[in-house]
Amino acid sequence: MSGNVSFIRKAEGQLADIVDGGGAMLREQVEQFVEIQTVKSKLMGMADVQLMEAQEIEVDKMGFTGQVVHPAEENTELPDDERAVAEFDKTVLSTKPFKAEAVMSFRQVRNAINRARFIPTVISLLSKSARRDVETILIRGDRSLDRSTARTRVLRKLDGVLKQAVSHVYDARGQTLNVNVLDAMAKVMPTEFYEDDNLVYMSSKNACIDWRRSQAGRQTVLGDKQQGTRTNSDHHGTPVISIPLFPENLVYNGKSGYTDVLLCDPNNIMIGFQTDMEVYQEVHARAGQYIVVIYFDFDVIWRHEPAVVKAINVSAK
Repeated sequence: MSGNVSFIRKAEGQLADIVDGGGAMLREQVEQFVEIQTVKSKLMGMADVQLMEAQEIEVDKMGFTGQVVHPAEENTELPDDERAVAEFDKTVLSTKPFKAEAVMSFRQVRNAINRARFIPTVISLLSKSARRDVETILIRGDRSLDRSTARTRVLRKLDGVLKQAVSHVYDARGQTLNVNVLDAMAKVMPTEFYEDDNLVYMSSKNACIDWRRSQAGRQTVLGDKQQGTRTNSDHHGTPVISIPLFPENLVYNGKSGYTDVLLCDPNNIMIGFQTDMEVYQEVHARAGQYIVVIYFDFDVIWRHEPAVVKAINVSAK
């Protein structure tokens, strides 16, 4: 046991080196924590992930209404009612507090220190332990949920990308993900956003399996390519991407087993992590555990929500 105590003291000392006097994690480790989550997350890997120095930041949006190009005629000034007018708007990232913990056995602590990998191991464990829940919140967060379970209590901290997509909604009425659903979503997308080369369809694993099956059954070159593959496919050049943490238990007509589909530019999703993260440690001698707890804040918004289409009530059985 005395050997374990020695290694725990070394662990405590090394962890103290990556925080300031008040427990705040240094910038380098904050960046590592966020980077590991981003790399391991399918959604965050496509989104615009930012580090925030403050709890809240405003992002300017600007566009123009009206016709911008006119005939060039000398000595002729455009009437006021024909001028393009700039539209200014702001969207706000306002982070909410969360915490995560990583549990290591005394043997894991000893091995990590012997390999001079203790701090990278701790940061990796914290990031990986938090990643799945963070991505679930980013996707499925809903402030209207009740507090009846631990899952709903964490999901109700903020509205995720599915809950925030409200401007353009198509009801699939129980269909599987097929050509008809994707075409209907494309038609719902406003014309000014449809030409975006970065648009993708995103949905759950089962919904995308149904999509690939529908294509594999067609007597076409695309159908042949879909036989026996798990890779993402596309529809008229727009990728159809499976996001494993999309819900598959949404309710339609009183029955569970449904999901949503998004048509969007993934970079329209803005995710902010506040750089003010705090790390604390606990030693449970009886259980032989070394526990590291991180407190961190994050938020998610659509940079321009009207450029998003959501299909609801899509079968994911």
